[in-house]
Amino acid sequence: MAKSFDFPLIFMPGATDEFYMFRRAKAALTAASPTLLDALTALTNQTLIRATFHPPLLLLHTDEDPLDPSITIEHEPTAAKLRLASFVPHALYNDRDWDFIQPILAKKLKADVRPWRHMYDTWHFYRHSFAGWNLTGWEALEAVALAGKTRFTVGKKSGLALRPTLLIFEGDERVRAIPKIESFPVENHCLLLRHAAKNRTIVSTKTLEILNYLQPKCFKDQLDGRASSFGTISARSTACERRDIL
Repeated sequence: MAKSFDFPLIFMPGATDEFYMFRRAKAALTAASPTLLDALTALTNQTLIRATFHPPLLLLHTDEDPLDPSITIEHEPTAAKLRLASFVPHALYNDRDWDFIQPILAKKLKADVRPWRHMYDTWHFYRHSFAGWNLTGWEALEAVALAGKTRFTVGKKSGLALRPTLLIFEGDERVRAIPKIESFPVENHCLLLRHAAKNRTIVSTKTLEILNYLQPKCFKDQLDGRASSFGTISARSTACERRDIL
């Protein structure tokens, strides 16, 4: 990525789902030396991914993604300071989880960024894929929120504190539209069910809706004729390990 690329490029959750969950985003590049514009054109013409410029961010998204970050400002002077702060000179994160992103935000923005690493509350956060040069602190926060399907609150701690700036992230439950799905990789479906059997809460509301929609539609035969409600399948998720699944 050249330094002339002066706006952040954000892969939003709907776009990453097209690659990693549904595995149906495939675009062919025909130019001998393709540019970033060629890649964006191919994605938007050949897949369900769309590109929207939300100044100063270029968002790659699908119809399900809310395009405006959800932000609550409880202390305006702190927010103003973040707009003037600097992030890393070159941000390039590909499929990075919260445990990787959180300490970078905390260090560069000199803030108490919550949830802290390894906390249960972060299990719903999407993995982050975005890039940009010379982002401000505020642009970095927006990029993290949009890439990770989170919202954040800007506040300031009371009393004396080493890092008085307080940034609290939480899951963003907004969905513009449920994805249109006619097929779904069986191995992905089974992996989600095995996780849900251990701890149902790590599966998001959107994913539950998708699974409940797909089970009677796509998996009745593949799950040995036992497709029914999510609760029944999750209790019998060992069926996913059967070698006779198509």
